[in-house]
Amino acid sequence: MERILFTPMVRESFGQPPQPIDIPLTRLDTSTAETFKKQCLDCLGGQSKVVGINLSAVDFMDSRGLGALVSCSKQVQALGGQVFLVAPQPQILVLLETVALHRFIPIYLKREHFEQNLDPDRF
Repeated sequence: MERILFTPMVRESFGQPPQPIDIPLTRLDTSTAETFKKQCLDCLGGQSKVVGINLSAVDFMDSRGLGALVSCSKQVQALGGQVFLVAPQPQILVLLETVALHRFIPIYLKREHFEQNLDPDRF
């Protein structure tokens, strides 16, 4: 099964005249959850894949962001795939542990471990 590392992005405009540029998502919350879910589904292309969600740039997440992670995981699993969370920042890891999301979506603390297909970290 194909393994992909999915980095959620947000489109911003910079410069004069404004030029659109995609930058990694830093907030997974009410304002970005729907975009995140759409991007997650788009990266699947309707196929079964092992998806690592790269959270290395995310420094804020609320309940809507947590819900988006669960929703994405369920949709990937419905296609026969699997989801992992990859390289969350310390404050995000605390949140994930507090709500016990790591029991349902395994976590890799380091991107390299996901890329090398090692076992996820244990908590």
